[in-house]
Amino acid sequence: MSWIKDVKSELARLDYGSKSLKHFGWLVGGILIILAAFFYYRRFSFTMIGLFFSAGFLLTVFSFTAPRQLKHVYKGWMALAFLLGWLMSRILLTLIFYAIITPLGIAAKLFGKQFLALKTDPKSKSYWVRREQADADYEKMY
Repeated sequence: MSWIKDVKSELARLDYGSKSLKHFGWLVGGILIILAAFFYYRRFSFTMIGLFFSAGFLLTVFSFTAPRQLKHVYKGWMALAFLLGWLMSRILLTLIFYAIITPLGIAAKLFGKQFLALKTDPKSKSYWVRREQADADYEKMY
């Protein structure tokens, strides 16, 4: 599935109710105001402080007065979140594969371990591998 279809399907399942929009507004608005305060404390530019504070203030005010007006902002914010989630999951899975699974496979090949019997044997009647059953295998059989 493409990332566009994934993001669209996630957006279609979102709850755009008044309660969700209020929660989004005061949560993101509050975080932006806290970031503006942190930027002020760290002596960042007043343009950045003003931008973060204004956006946070507007989101917070709209969340309490007119939460329905936040629908498009919420939709855009969540589209960005779903896109970043889609991208990061692929990056992380790729990193895990190449950092963990690939070295394990190389080490197994170096030590001669075969996880699957892939070689064909024309003399063999069956490829079934017999295994002796231990008494512990029969525990709690109903």
